[in-house]
Amino acid sequence: MREREYLEENFSIDLEAYLNGTESEAEIKDREYEEMLKFSQALAGNDFSKSSNKKSVANKVLKSLNEKRSHNKLLKKVSVSAASFAIICGIFSQTAFATDLVDKVIKAISLGNITVIQSEPSNLDRTIPNDLQGKIFNQDGQAIKEYPQDGSGIYNAQGQEITGFSNGEIVTREQMSVRKEVIKDYSQLARYLSFDVKLPAYLPENYTFDRAELYKGEKGKISKDYVDLFFVNEQNGKVIFMQQRASKEETKYTIGTDGKIEEVKVNGVNAVISDDTSIDWEANQVLYSMSGKGDFPKEELIKIAESI
Repeated sequence: MREREYLEENFSIDLEAYLNGTESEAEIKDREYEEMLKFSQALAGNDFSKSSNKKSVANKVLKSLNEKRSHNKLLKKVSVSAASFAIICGIFSQTAFATDLVDKVIKAISLGNITVIQSEPSNLDRTIPNDLQGKIFNQDGQAIKEYPQDGSGIYNAQGQEITGFSNGEIVTREQMSVRKEVIKDYSQLARYLSFDVKLPAYLPENYTFDRAELYKGEKGKISKDYVDLFFVNEQNGKVIFMQQRASKEETKYTIGTDGKIEEVKVNGVNAVISDDTSIDWEANQVLYSMSGKGDFPKEELIKIAESI
């Protein structure tokens, strides 16, 4: 085993031992290694709030590093756990970055397989990377050098709307549509999914179920664990978006905002409202996430959620 791989593996073992309340029997001979381990132990053990957990911080680190488009190959392989948190801090040796990141975490709420993080507003660099310069345009066809604040309204050279990036490559709305199966008949969803999809009994005036979208894998196989639901206002075209997913280790997720997060109840179950525009909760082994995009107050979000 190469020295770098050996250190990575032992770093994970040593931090896990610390988190489990045990001591590693291995003698630490490298001073730099020992200092990094002590730093990571302190960082991983920091209690941000009564409901926070260490995985929240790990996810935040991972997300921020991913947004900076660095170390992509490694990030694909690292699982988000306390051990991977050590790997992130240890390998990248960005202690100043990690400390700054943790200082900005204001609050974290865990709902089992959902974690919601509130952080201070960040000055994330929105400059488009060199390898994408000249490939991203605004709606007027002009090449842009920075991502818009909300990340929307960007296009490729052919005028196709860009919805995201994968492995450093542009992904358009057209490409995304190929990866999804659109279902207009709600009753057909049971054929594809591993859990019972439930529609809200209550919707704001003029909103009705429009469609469901299922995710396809690389070979076109439909995932049994995820579904996106769209409810459209027949008068103005506005949309309520909801995602439902089977609750399991593979489907858990972390979301973050620099706005306000608030813990509320949905039929007696803990839920979190973010920015007064979206709500996340878990019930009966299903993870729910819904966004009203600010078109109605948070009380309506709760009312819709409670009708499921």
